[in-house]
Amino acid sequence: MWLLAVLLWVVPASASPLVLMGNSVKDGVPLKGHMEVLEDPSGTMRFSEVLRSEGFRLQAGNVSEGYTNSTYWVRFRLQRGEGFGSGGFVRFVPGFLDRVLVFVEQPETDSLLADSYREFNLGLGVPVGERPVVHADIVAPFSFGSSGSVFVYLRVASSGMLQLKGWVYTPTGLFLQSRQHILLQSVYLSAALMVSVLSLLVFLSVRERSFLLLSLYVGNLFSSYMVLRGMHIYLFPSWGHSIAPFLLQISLGFGAVMFSLFGLDAFRKFGPAWGLVYLRFMVGAGVVDMGVSIFGGPAVLSELMLYLVMVLLVLIMWMALRLLPVLSTVWRVLAGVFAVNLLLYMIYFMQCLAHIPLGYGILDVVQMFSILHLLVVFGLLANRILRSERQRVESVRQQGERAQEMANAMTHELQAHRDALELSWIGEQRSSERLRLFMAMVSHEYRTPLAIIQGNIELVGYGELQQRPIEGVNIKAMRRAVDRLVEVMDTALHQSRLLESVGGTAWRQVAVMGYIEQQVEAARVLWPKRVVRVECGVGNAAVAGDLPLLNTVLFNLLDNAQKYSPVWSEILLRCRTEGGMMVLSIQNQSTLPLQEDGDVLFRKSYRGRNSTIQQGKGVGLWIVREVIEQHGGSVALTCSLDGAVQVVIRLPLAGVER
Repeated sequence: MWLLAVLLWVVPASASPLVLMGNSVKDGVPLKGHMEVLEDPSGTMRFSEVLRSEGFRLQAGNVSEGYTNSTYWVRFRLQRGEGFGSGGFVRFVPGFLDRVLVFVEQPETDSLLADSYREFNLGLGVPVGERPVVHADIVAPFSFGSSGSVFVYLRVASSGMLQLKGWVYTPTGLFLQSRQHILLQSVYLSAALMVSVLSLLVFLSVRERSFLLLSLYVGNLFSSYMVLRGMHIYLFPSWGHSIAPFLLQISLGFGAVMFSLFGLDAFRKFGPAWGLVYLRFMVGAGVVDMGVSIFGGPAVLSELMLYLVMVLLVLIMWMALRLLPVLSTVWRVLAGVFAVNLLLYMIYFMQCLAHIPLGYGILDVVQMFSILHLLVVFGLLANRILRSERQRVESVRQQGERAQEMANAMTHELQAHRDALELSWIGEQRSSERLRLFMAMVSHEYRTPLAIIQGNIELVGYGELQQRPIEGVNIKAMRRAVDRLVEVMDTALHQSRLLESVGGTAWRQVAVMGYIEQQVEAARVLWPKRVVRVECGVGNAAVAGDLPLLNTVLFNLLDNAQKYSPVWSEILLRCRTEGGMMVLSIQNQSTLPLQEDGDVLFRKSYRGRNSTIQQGKGVGLWIVREVIEQHGGSVALTCSLDGAVQVVIRLPLAGVER
C-alpha cells in the first residue's frame, strides 16, 4: 500500500478535457484548470517530440512564469458537449507575446502525429494579413470531427514576461467580445491621447516643463496600452506590427524616466534628500533599461527594473502623503486616486512577476484608474497655471500702481528742480563765455611781451653765436621755448579747442614722419642732454586731424618722459602701421616704479606717486586722452616690473573712417 501511494504521488496528474456546452460559451469559457505545461529551457524541442513527451504537468490556474528566457509548451483538449456547434475559436491573452505557435488538431486524424495538426504563427510582430482571424489577441479556429474532441498545443516564448490566459468562444461570442474590446480601448486610448496633446499644447503656450513631462509620460502610456491591448492592428494595420515590439521594449524605461523627472519637479522643494537622489537614479536606470531592452538584454534586467519601478511608486506615494497636512482638499483627492492607482499597479506588477495568481480584468481596471488619475493631474496643473497667471496679473497691477505713484512723486520733484537747473545752466553758459573771453585776453596780452622777448633773443643770439658758440646753443633752446609758448597761446586763442569737440574744417592730413620728426627735433633742442631715439617705418602714411592739438599730444608725452626718467636714460619712440591704424609708442625708464593702474593716470587733476618731485597740475595726460579720443583713437599706459613706462597711441590713418 505504501509503494502504491508513492507511485500515485510521483505520477503527474493530467488535465481533464474542457467540455463545451451550447449555452456556456456566449461570454467565453475559460481554459483555467484545463491546461498542461511543459518547460523547454533550450527551446529546441520539435513538435513531434512534444506529442510523445510525458513531462507535461497540470497547471492549476492560468500560465504565469514571470520574466523567463525559457520556452513553454501548453496543451489542452476540448470536448464537444450538448448544443455546441461543429467548431469555434480559442483566444489567448496577452496579445503582446513575441512568439506563439498554435497547433490545432484537424478532424479525423491521429492526435499523436505532427502532420495531423494545423500550425498558426501568431504573436506581437505577425502582420495582420498572416493572422487566421483579425483580432487584438491571439486567436485560432478549431473544428470537431466525429470523435467530438480536439487537441490544441501552444509553443510560447517571450523576451519579457510570460503569461497566458485562454478562453473558448463560438463565432458569435468572439464577435461580441471583439466589439466590446474595441469600444472600451477606444475610450481609454482617446482619453490618454487627449491628455497628451492638451498637455503639449499648454507647454508650447506657457513653457511650463511639467506639462511637457506629463505629455511625454501620457504619450508613452498611450503607446504601451495600444500595444498591450493589441489595438495597433486596428489603428495601423499595414505597419503596426513592425513598431509594436520597439514600443513595448522601451515603454517601461521611458515611463520611469518621465515619471521620475515629473516627481523631481513636484517634490524638489519638499522631498527628502535621499528621495530626490533615488528619483535621479531612476532617470539613469530608465535610460539604461531602454538601451538594454532594445539590444536584447537578459530577462533578469527587465525583472529588476520592474522592482525598481515598484519602489519608485511607493516612494512618490510616501512623499505625497507627507505633504497632506499642508495641502488643500483637492490635493488630498488626488492623493486618494493615486493611492488606488498605486494598489492596482502593484497587483498588476506582482502578477507580471508571477508572485500572485494571474487574475482576469485587472488591466482594464488599471487603465481606467490611470486615465482618471492623469485627468486629475492635468486639471490640477492647469489650475496651478491659471492661479499663477492671476497672481502675475495682480502683481503687475500692483507694480503699475506703485510705479505711477513713484512717477508722480518724481514729476513733482523734477518740476521743483527745473527752475534751479535752468538757472544753473545759464550760469554755466556765462562762466564758459567768461572763460573764453579770459583765454582770449590772456593770449592777446601775452603776445606783446613774447614778441619783445623774441626780438631780444634774436639780437642777443646773433652776437653770442658769433663770439661763444656754446652759449649760442642755449640761445637756440630759448628761442624754441618761446616759439612753443607762442604756439600754445595761438591754440588757446582759437576757441579753446581742448574743451570742445574737434573735427570738420580745422582738420587736415598730417604726414606721420614729418609730424614726429618736427616734435622730436623740438624736444632735442629744448632738452639737449636728453637722448631721444626714433624707430619709425611708416613711409608716406598720414593721419587726419588738428595739427596744433596733435603737436600738443606728442609734446606732452615727450615732456612727461624726460621729466619722470633719469637724465642718463634714453627716450625710445617707435611708430608703425597696423590694421588701418598708426601705432605710436613712447617708452622711458621711470625714476620710481608706478603703483597705479595705467587708466587712473589719465584722470583729470590726478598725479602719480612718482610725480611728487615735479611741478604740475595733473592735466597733461588728461589732455592727451581727450585729443586722441576726439580723433577716433585710443591711448594706453603700461608699466613693467623693472620700471619701464610705455604709452601707446592708436590713430586711424587718413581715409579710414573713425
